[in-house]
Amino acid sequence: SLNFNRTKRRRSIRIYRNRPSMVSNKINMEFQEKIKKVNELLKENEPKNWTKDHKSYAGYKPQWVIDSVNSQFSGQWSLKIIKTDVFNSSRENKNGKPIQEAFVQLEVSIEGGGTMSAMASHPILDDYGDAMKSAQTDAMKKALAHYSIGNRAYHGLLK
Repeated sequence: SLNFNRTKRRRSIRIYRNRPSMVSNKINMEFQEKIKKVNELLKENEPKNWTKDHKSYAGYKPQWVIDSVNSQFSGQWSLKIIKTDVFNSSRENKNGKPIQEAFVQLEVSIEGGGTMSAMASHPILDDYGDAMKSAQTDAMKKALAHYSIGNRAYHGLLK
């Protein structure tokens, strides 16, 4: 009888350990709820918060994305630049010379959601700083898209 109780107790512990903890489920639900609120805020402010680029791709303006993320994750998210570089692209300018591009690789971390990385480049047309800023904001928005932030832009729903 004593042996039976020990076996039964061990089995219940194993079963308990294999179930997702209620705390982690609550954190995940809170995180998903915050992501939903960020996207609702972005949607509520359309069309003034998005624009089309030179290729006619629609996307949210970077400051709107940052402000929306801050509204739910203030002090709980960070951006870390991993690498910056300049390279000659395969494209050529009007004079037949290779166009230089600013490259940025970065990571975005959100508490409760882990870390996502992304990279982007932007042609250096006149100003290195502007090209680097554009590459950085493009990479930031792409990293945030891994959390489904701003997903309406990536689904082509901005009109």
